[in-house]
Amino acid sequence: MTALVLATGLVACVQLETRGFVPDEQMIERVTKGLPRTEVEVILGSPSSVATFGRPESWYYISRRVERRAFLDERLLEQTIVEIQFDDRGRVSDIKRYAAADQRQVIPSERVTPSLGKELGILEQFFGNVGRFNKMEQGSFRDVQGLPR
Repeated sequence: MTALVLATGLVACVQLETRGFVPDEQMIERVTKGLPRTEVEVILGSPSSVATFGRPESWYYISRRVERRAFLDERLLEQTIVEIQFDDRGRVSDIKRYAAADQRQVIPSERVTPSLGKELGILEQFFGNVGRFNKMEQGSFRDVQGLPR
């Protein structure tokens, strides 16, 4: 009985989320090769992302459906990406579609960039500034605007 109550509680905590926007097939069919960038924006709206480097310039329309259960990690149910590439004249040169199966895992490098200088220990950090400050002499202190106080 307790297991049934717990299972019901976990199922009640399932949350489906849809993020992003991918236009339907009828909208994508209206985008043809040679169409100017401004017309693409009128038909499909603003892209989710724009390629920041490289050629050709590309716009991405990205959508994801995920499932979240209580405190567990979310699970990807569906992912769709539509890439629209533009040529140098700002006209559509290619349209590509990607699914979740097309994604690649990127593993960040664990290498550390060395920096010049000396690594200070905790005592060196703590006592390092002792004696580095000048005593303020009367009349030598100036306020923020450079006027003597």
